[in-house]
Formats: sequence, C-alpha cells, structure tokens
Amino acid sequence: MISMRVDTIFSILSALLLLGAFNAYGESVTVSVENIKAMSGEEVSVPIMIRDAAAIGALQLVLTYDESVLEAKSTEKGRLLEANMLMESNIDKPGRIAVALTTLDGIEGDGTLLIANFLVRGEEGQRSELNLENVEAWEVNTLVEVLVNTESGELTVQAAPSPQQTQPQQPSGCLIATAAFGSELTPQVQFLRNFRDTQIMSTPAGSSFMNVFNAWYYSFSPFVADYERGQPFFQQIVKAAVYPLIGILQFSEVGYSSMYGDYGAVTAGMIASSMIGALYFWPFALFFKRIRQNRFNYKLAVLVIGIVSISVIVSISAGDEFVLMTSTSLLVLGFLSVSAALSAKLFMEIKRRVFR
Repeated sequence: MISMRVDTIFSILSALLLLGAFNAYGESVTVSVENIKAMSGEEVSVPIMIRDAAAIGALQLVLTYDESVLEAKSTEKGRLLEANMLMESNIDKPGRIAVALTTLDGIEGDGTLLIANFLVRGEEGQRSELNLENVEAWEVNTLVEVLVNTESGELTVQAAPSPQQTQPQQPSGCLIATAAFGSELTPQVQFLRNFRDTQIMSTPAGSSFMNVFNAWYYSFSPFVADYERGQPFFQQIVKAAVYPLIGILQFSEVGYSSMYGDYGAVTAGMIASSMIGALYFWPFALFFKRIRQNRFNYKLAVLVIGIVSISVIVSISAGDEFVLMTSTSLLVLGFLSVSAALSAKLFMEIKRRVFR
C-alpha cells in the first residue's frame, strides 16, 4: 500500500515537472538570416530579422560563417531596436559573431534585429552558410525563456560585371531628402537609406528595380537638391512631403517582414507604390477625361495588375536580371497608376456630392 502511494506521488510529481517544462517557454519567435549575393572585394550588409517578437527583454545569438569567404567588419542595431537598447557584439574570433541584446522596453513586432557587415574575401562561385546558433531569448517582465525558431541563410559570391555591363557609379545618397533635412545623418534620411540598402537592395528583385529607379532619380535629384538649399521655403515644402513617405515605407516594412527575400521586397513595393500613387500622384490622374467623367475601367485595372504580378513571379523564378528590372518596374508603375486613378476617382466623387 505504501509502495503504491509512493509510486502515485512520484507519478504526480513527474507529471507536474513535465508540465512545468512545457510551460517554461513563453511565446515563440523566429530569427532568420537572408540569402545574399555579393562580389569579391565588396562590403556587404547582412540583415538578421525577427518575426513575432512580443516583449523580448534579452536575446543572444551566434552567427557562424565561412572565414575563407567572409571577413566580419562590424555589427549595428537594426530598425527594430530603439536607441536605449544595449547591444554587445564580439567579432574577434574568425567564423563567428556573438551578439547579446538587452532592453527594459521590450522588442516588439517584425523587422531588422541587427545588421552584420562583412568584407567578401571569396572567389566567384564560393558560398558561405550563415547559420544561427545558441539563440536564446527571454521576456522582459517575467524573464521566462522564449522558444526561438531559426532560419539560416547563405551568401553567394557572384561574378563582377563585365566591362560592357559596367555603368558609371550612381550617387548613393538620398539627395532630395538630405537637402530638405540638412544632413544625411538625420534619423529621417538614415531611415530612407536603411530601408533601401539593408532591405530592398538585399534581394535580387529589389536590387533590379533600384537599378532602374536610381537611373531615373539621379538624373534630376542633384538639381532639385541644389535648388532646395537656396530656397528655404521650398525646402520646408519638401520636408513636409517626405514625412508621409517615411510613414508609407514604415508600413511597407511590415509587408517586407511578412515574407522576406524577393517576395518580401515585391510585397513592400506593391504596398509602397499603391500608397504613394494614392497620396502623391492622384492630381495627375485628373488630366485623363475618363477619370473626370467617372468612367474608370475596373476590369482593365485588374487585368494590368494581374499581368504585371505574374510577370514578376515568373522573372523571379527565371533569375534573369534584365527581365527582373523590366517586370518590377512595370509592377511599381502599374500599382502606382491604378491607385492614383482610384484616388482621383474618389476625389471627383466627393466633389460631386459636395457641390451637387
């Protein structure tokens, strides 16, 4: 009888301990590294992303890489980390970057956790796995350990462009925004550059679109920036116009973080171009008589969006840079045009109701 009671008590205690082990973890998060392509001798930034973060007070991880292909140069905080968050990193041991983060406010949501900067030492065709190891996280208030899922990435050393493909290097700054805010070190300009360089430019689809966009943008932006500096009133107008753009891109980051890679960049592009078209370009749509007469062709709009979306998916699968440049540019123009037309149509409808 006593033996049975002891066995029963032991079984109950074992069950409670097992239940406690299952409950020792809080909500789960995912930490991931993206796939990157870079040329030998190039400095490259590798974003480390987090998804579904909820009140993370501390996190530590180790990023391993092939030291024959990459040389670690530095680490920096990502967009998701606030200024008062502490980050310590150690890059002294080749092939290994150790990082520890802590905050009293808690890390929330999806986005870039940190950025690891490398110099590419490898030759064309070499690859380096980017593996996450010993990743642990704790909730800020309860100190309960959070279950962490990891997704590793890879860096591939690609061929340098041939002399026929090489184009004059474009300026890298956000010239108009820099002139509006007075310095490229302001938080607003840094956000624009970080969104472009560490997120959109880190994917083949995003990089292909940015090649086309940069060719267009830098054809006129130096002249606009010079004019801004001499016209304070115009400078203030541009500054006011940039603030909504920052909000749009912050919202687009959610789309980027939801999928990552090429499809994340495409999602961010669709969101950004739709909102930019609706906010900035709707007055231009009023030049079209069909819009003013409330004769918007919805079937045509759906057809255009469908065709350009499918073309982007096909070009991502094919991996052809020229096709990617064409299809991503058409995708942005398609979403921008349709959203501008819909916004103009809404304006005309409101105008008719008000002045009826």
